[in-house]
Amino acid sequence: MVAIPTETVYGLAADASNPNAVLKIFELKKRPKNHPLIVHIANADQIKYWAAHIPNTAYQLTNIFWPGPLTIVLKKASQIDSTVTGGQDTIALRSPIHPITQKILKKFKGGLAAPSANRFGTISPTTAQHVHTTFGDKLPIVDGGACSVGIESTIIDLSSNKPQILRPGMITAEQIRTVLKQDIQLVHKASASRTPGMLASHYAPKTPTILVTSEKLLDIIRHKTCVVFAQQPQPKNTDHCHWIQMPEHATAYAQTLYHQMHAADALRYDYIIIEDVPNSPDWTAIHDRLQKAAHTIL
Repeated sequence: MVAIPTETVYGLAADASNPNAVLKIFELKKRPKNHPLIVHIANADQIKYWAAHIPNTAYQLTNIFWPGPLTIVLKKASQIDSTVTGGQDTIALRSPIHPITQKILKKFKGGLAAPSANRFGTISPTTAQHVHTTFGDKLPIVDGGACSVGIESTIIDLSSNKPQILRPGMITAEQIRTVLKQDIQLVHKASASRTPGMLASHYAPKTPTILVTSEKLLDIIRHKTCVVFAQQPQPKNTDHCHWIQMPEHATAYAQTLYHQMHAADALRYDYIIIEDVPNSPDWTAIHDRLQKAAHTIL
């Protein structure tokens, strides 16, 4: 196993065609074995090895969004061991755009199972240091710098006649609709065992974390020693808080979110208080991650 950089988060990578190697990922992450892993491949030409019954929609999407932060779910090919698919008859595939990982995949010529390089359910790593803080020297790390997207990929299920987004990401449902020219459903309660990152609590800091509306923010932080994530500037009489002013644009917010969560955890305040983000399509994935990171939503 080795930690590798991608544009989304760092992945804990091993040979996806080797069941013993894949099992080591589950063991190190403490991840339930019925949770499927995403297989990373160099390009769309390799889909036919991993998947069966490949619809035209798969190639329509990969022509536009690969390499990039989009994972497609297809029926798995008969020769693929069910260890990497969590016992399911479908397989999740992605081609990352990070140049270092692209070089690794092209040289390897196979697929790498590579879930986020962290303990199951905790904040995903977006730098090599985040990975090292969790696993220390027992895990080799390919340092590719900070991740440029910063949150996990969009996952779309193409294994049936009706495409469904199982996990929102920075490639939006509207972008996918534009390519496929059909309505795309976002499954708000996708099966946690079927889809990575869909537990009610996931991507969660160790520090108790509260997600609040803008209207409630000042009342909630008044008597709490806390780190605050907010898009508004720090108001007066909040010197007891460590205030982090978050970006106004969704792309920049996603890029820094997990990095700021790791930093906030390290400060060891009593709470992390996060102001909720706008309710618009380009913020859907960020809102999803904040809800799963929060221990309390107000």
